[in-house]
Amino acid sequence: MNRRIILAIVYLLALVSHVQAEDKVTINDFSISAGESKTVSIELESDVVYAGFQFDLYLPDGITIEEYSADKERIPESTPLTMTKQEDGSYRFLAAAMDLEEIKGTSGSIIIVKINADSELKSGSLTGYIRKLKLSKTDGTGATYAELYFPITVIEPSTVTAKSYERYYGDDNPDFAFDVEGGALDGTPEITCEASATSPVGTYDIAIKRGTETNFNVTYVKGTLTIKKAPLTVTAKSYTIKQGDALPAFEVSYEGFKNNETEEVLTKKPTISALATKESEPGDYDVTVSGAEAQNYDITYVNGKLTITAPEHVTIPGDANCDEKVNALDIVDIANNMMGMPTSTGNFDEDAADLNNDNVVNSADIVLLVKKLLGAQ
Repeated sequence: MNRRIILAIVYLLALVSHVQAEDKVTINDFSISAGESKTVSIELESDVVYAGFQFDLYLPDGITIEEYSADKERIPESTPLTMTKQEDGSYRFLAAAMDLEEIKGTSGSIIIVKINADSELKSGSLTGYIRKLKLSKTDGTGATYAELYFPITVIEPSTVTAKSYERYYGDDNPDFAFDVEGGALDGTPEITCEASATSPVGTYDIAIKRGTETNFNVTYVKGTLTIKKAPLTVTAKSYTIKQGDALPAFEVSYEGFKNNETEEVLTKKPTISALATKESEPGDYDVTVSGAEAQNYDITYVNGKLTITAPEHVTIPGDANCDEKVNALDIVDIANNMMGMPTSTGNFDEDAADLNNDNVVNSADIVLLVKKLLGAQ
């Protein structure tokens, strides 16, 4: 038999019977979700530098080993590692130092294993065991341990649901968040949405996926972002004209456009009108606006006002009642004014009635008006 093999066997068999407190074999971060495969490391920490080891690894029902390898950072190339499935369901690991090379360092990973959890595995706390642990040094001495155990946490299934939101067209997206039901997360899911401030009105998916979450037993449920029409106010402008003047070209102003848009985005322009003509009596008239349409805007309207004022009166000598005519009726109305009675039109122009310009309206003005009318004939 090869001398190196004989020595390796001797080293494994020549073990001390007492337990050294400084030796510690553990499996780090052994939490797993049902249906998950993950890689964990078996670590050896000791004040003693060993050259080889052997142990049986017992895992609970529903958890199996898919792959294994020696950690080359600590296990020399000349030290082969084997794994054998035992009749009791355990996994026997053996590393024999063929060239009597020692394991590098006194702490850290020695074996890397890929663990698989059955999809039907129930959540909770389980226990794994390392039994028949034998550690050997190059001088043939070593240590043995009857049993070391380590906890295994089967993570509770979780449902992560992206929250749904509403916003107006043109606004920025909210800060998306999510709700969790079931087991706690160990990481942060990633949330994305294709909608932006310029996206048109509609409903968009809020996608959620694993991100940095390490729990594989998680169901992800998308949310929705509903973009509503942005409020847009169309206001009719107000105007003032004199009776008899032409009506103005009515215009409107807008408040609420988004994304630097203008009235060009309207699919239908507003209609502006007023229930008045240039001959309408002096007063205030509504300037109404309606009928605009747009894909991304909810439109409201504010009426304007058209104020029609009385035309400026032009004084015509003799036209005392301001009807723009000089006739016998003006004589009557001058007399009525002198007696404190109302005129036929309700108006009276003292300058027009004061024909002799003496700043007094009296019978002398009536005489002059009679002469004016007779002379006109």
